[in-house]
Amino acid sequence: MIKFSQNSNFPIFTDGTSDLRFTSSDNKNIIVNHLAILQSLRLAPDLILQFGNAPTSKTALEFWNKTTADKYVLNTFGDLKDSS
Repeated sequence: MIKFSQNSNFPIFTDGTSDLRFTSSDNKNIIVNHLAILQSLRLAPDLILQFGNAPTSKTALEFWNKTTADKYVLNTFGDLKDSS
């Protein structure tokens, strides 16, 4: 995921339960404290890729439900992890 972010310049908004919060990577695209960004009315992505479980943050879930971006949920086992 980190290599994908570096190659595509996509930001990674990490959830509170994500191990990426504690990575030693110097990737500038890993955003740990993203609540203020998600509350911004100017943030209007075209695409959201969710890896793994749904976010645990209320703000992230509200953003997910309000945005008109195309959304794709990706996980290893094919389990339903829909955020809505």
